[in-house]
Amino acid sequence: MKRAAFVTIGLATLVACTASSSSQTTEASATIRIGQLNIEYGGEVIDFDATVAAAEALGADVIGVEEAWGNIPDLAEGLGWPYYDASRQIVSRLPLLQAPGNPSEYIYVEVSTGAVVAIGNVHLPSAPYGPNMTRRGDPAADVLATENEVRVPAIEPFATALAEVAAGGTPSFLVGDFNSPSHLDWNDATVGSRPHVTYPLAWPVTETLERAGYQDSYRQLHPDPVADPGLTWPAARPASKDSWNPGPAAPADRIDYIMAIGPVTATDSRVVGEDDVSPWPSDHRGLVSAFTVTPATPPALVAPDQRLYAAGAQIPVHFHASADSGQVTAALAGGDGAVATVDTSGTADGTITLDATGWAPGRYDLTLTGGDGAELASAPLWIQDPEQGPLLTVAEVIDEGDPIDVSWMNAPGNRWDWIGIYRRGADPNVAWYLLWAYTDATIEGAVTLDENAEGKFPLPPGEYTAMLLVDDAYEAVATADFTIR
Repeated sequence: MKRAAFVTIGLATLVACTASSSSQTTEASATIRIGQLNIEYGGEVIDFDATVAAAEALGADVIGVEEAWGNIPDLAEGLGWPYYDASRQIVSRLPLLQAPGNPSEYIYVEVSTGAVVAIGNVHLPSAPYGPNMTRRGDPAADVLATENEVRVPAIEPFATALAEVAAGGTPSFLVGDFNSPSHLDWNDATVGSRPHVTYPLAWPVTETLERAGYQDSYRQLHPDPVADPGLTWPAARPASKDSWNPGPAAPADRIDYIMAIGPVTATDSRVVGEDDVSPWPSDHRGLVSAFTVTPATPPALVAPDQRLYAAGAQIPVHFHASADSGQVTAALAGGDGAVATVDTSGTADGTITLDATGWAPGRYDLTLTGGDGAELASAPLWIQDPEQGPLLTVAEVIDEGDPIDVSWMNAPGNRWDWIGIYRRGADPNVAWYLLWAYTDATIEGAVTLDENAEGKFPLPPGEYTAMLLVDDAYEAVATADFTIR
């Protein structure tokens, strides 16, 4: 597959402030280890503990993860790491800071106080799969046309966004399961090295990144694709009777990457797999690369660790200001004023803890102001009733042919959460969805399912259920019944 009115509460609840000392320069270099790991179907095909062991074996500081299926918090917990971002499927032992505007293409990693790098994580479409096309004898022109139609447009927004960040002096990384081989690996010397490598091919995804200035860290340090093929798929994990398994003729290739751009030098890179953890839990091997970087000072920002908390939670909020900041304020959207205001003690970088005791459910806007009272940065935050899970809303009765409007609150905010329309009483693990759309990793949002949606529209008269499902998986965390007449 695919891939409200608020209640106002009183002012200033008790908060704690633990602001650290300021740091305005980032001349010193640092070392960071970036990991990449597709854990396959939530990391549960073989054993989740083995998935945690595989992630540990990378020896990374931060890992881009694919096929998380809602298990990003569990993976971070298993690693003992305090930081994760479910919307971008990243886990980290270093603080993760949302950039201003909360761009979906990347997030900052705080290497040291006031010093950051940027990382983006992609999982490009898997079908039609290029190596399958070459294996069955399709001409190169057809393969290239498919890549340019399917995968190049999917990676371009990430490549562009991170290249812009790097142009401003921030070391930047683009990691992921590209579902595409590299143009550096399919040359005259490698033709015939594997059955599907039948001709040299300038694979467009990696070539596009190279033209934009990205460096392929593995191939940069292992330049001979014959001596060091670096194959990442398929890994020889044990066969599973409960899930799909790669066949013996699966076209082995290097399709997982750690790309770097900006003031960064790759110093080490290796594939991690069956020789490191047994049983290896995924159909992909992992990859880790070490870099020397000159981290950058970020723009002014205010960044809660997560976007959704239960009322009464203790909420860490990181901040940075190019000049001394004044305070961080939390205000209920649509409310009459601040529910919390914290003096940041004139520091440029630090972390405060907001105490959400007594806060009403809803969206809050966090703002960081300067000493002169001017707003420097802002970020949204959602509070939910601890007894209330995700909520899904749809009209009870819809006329045949009319659009189906679905809205949600308190969604998990995973990267690939989605709305599916099923016949009433259907089990999403068995039945096929009729219409669907992604939530775009939002906590609160809405979508209109009509002739532009994925699936068959209009639906005939009958009884249906809208479901909010987790992260490309088939676990429904909220439902709403409706009838088409």
